Amino acid sequence: MGFAFACLLAAAAADAQPLNSVAASLGASDLHVHDWQGSPLVYRGAALAFSLSYLRRNPDGRHVAELDYVAGDLSSSAVQFSGRSVRARAGYAYLRRLWGTPLAGGRLDLFLGGAARTTYDKTDYEGPFPGAASATLSSSYYWAHSLDLAAEAELASALGTFRLRASSAVVSLLGRPDYSISARLGDDYLGHVDAPSSLQAGWENRMADVSLGYELAVFSWAAVGATWAFHYAATDSPSSVRLFTNDLHLGIACLF
Repeated sequence: MGFAFACLLAAAAADAQPLNSVAASLGASDLHVHDWQGSPLVYRGAALAFSLSYLRRNPDGRHVAELDYVAGDLSSSAVQFSGRSVRARAGYAYLRRLWGTPLAGGRLDLFLGGAARTTYDKTDYEGPFPGAASATLSSSYYWAHSLDLAAEAELASALGTFRLRASSAVVSLLGRPDYSISARLGDDYLGHVDAPSSLQAGWENRMADVSLGYELAVFSWAAVGATWAFHYAATDSPSSVRLFTNDLHLGIACLF
């Protein structure tokens, strides 16, 4: 009720054509983690996902701000080893309209621009330990600040708005733990690895995001929608890590 009341107040103070949208959504995420810094095993699990976003439409482009949060328990192929992962992402993008044309009773627009994002993923790895049935054996994190190339295609019609968005990191500042799991277990194969924050090109720290969304205005001041999003991150510095999620969200947007 509070969200609807705030939307009504914002819509009453806005122009006849809504230019702003604030959306909140809740859904599920399919988490996958393979981080040699923490464990050689592949971990996966279902998690709760939350997203908050802001969109500002201008005649020549749009501003987009997003915040995503995912947290859940993980299992591995070795049943005695499990984990828990927390992932947070925040970003801002500016997309400039390159081209538009009437299509299928609506309008198709193409946008190109850039984005600045922060991605943080932390995983605790648990397993059997002397004197305890289960304990946290190690922890690892992936923390990256990136500048991305972003693109979007939007089809708006009487049936609703369909939106396809993609981005990829051009350069990033990457932070990783300053140890290797093998060194902590007494194996000198990898040795001790110091990993201060390092500037990496897009082909070194590979980050990509793709999302497909649908939105339908149910009132002049509110819309409902669904979004599927895929997030991927991978690097080999100082050791191999592969992280990806498939998210499915259902949400409501305030238009004003």
